[in-house]
Amino acid sequence: DLQDQRIRIPQSLSDALLIIHSYLMAKQWVKLGDHEVASRLLTRVAKNASKFPNNKVGILTSAVIECKRAGRDNVAFKYAAKLMQKEMRESINEKYKRSIEKLVRKRPKKKDADEAETPCPHCW
Repeated sequence: DLQDQRIRIPQSLSDALLIIHSYLMAKQWVKLGDHEVASRLLTRVAKNASKFPNNKVGILTSAVIECKRAGRDNVAFKYAAKLMQKEMRESINEKYKRSIEKLVRKRPKKKDADEAETPCPHCW
């Protein structure tokens, strides 16, 4: 509606909507069983988790779980380590707490597979 009326949308609002949309889409991809796409979307959301202080632990937990399922162990380790900080540790769901602690104790040795890249549609 705003674009139809030629009202300029502030970049901060556009960014916030993108993050929320990514989170909602990630939930759908999890239901469909595509953990790779869900992990990429949740990584985008987790980078901006500080913008959602009430849901920060849940967002980071979801990102860890999906990244682990998708084989992105280094990214999962990064967010699991954030969850182990003193202020967030008590808020982790007991169902996932033990597996997150285990992940932090055993840092992944191999690198994650690079994201599949497609050529730029404008450059080829």
